[in-house]
Amino acid sequence: MLFRSVSQSRYGGVRLKRATNLLAEQANLTFQQQLTESQRYGQVKAMIAKIMSETKLLDLDASAAESLDNLGRTSKELKPVVDIIRGLLRK
Repeated sequence: MLFRSVSQSRYGGVRLKRATNLLAEQANLTFQQQLTESQRYGQVKAMIAKIMSETKLLDLDASAAESLDNLGRTSKELKPVVDIIRGLLRK
């Protein structure tokens, strides 16, 4: 009987060590996942900022294209006047 209790207590000690190691590994993994989540948060935040700036640039490009298109229409409307002035300057 005494032999069994010593054997069982050693086995119980091994189980406790394994459980302790497992809990330590899980705690470490949880800590690493928290670090990863904070890095992901930073990456998502940076990506959102980049998308917002690119969207702003696209809006500026669209407004510039509209204004240049208006400039093109205006220059076509003023072409006869410009031709007359050129003709006068050549004489």
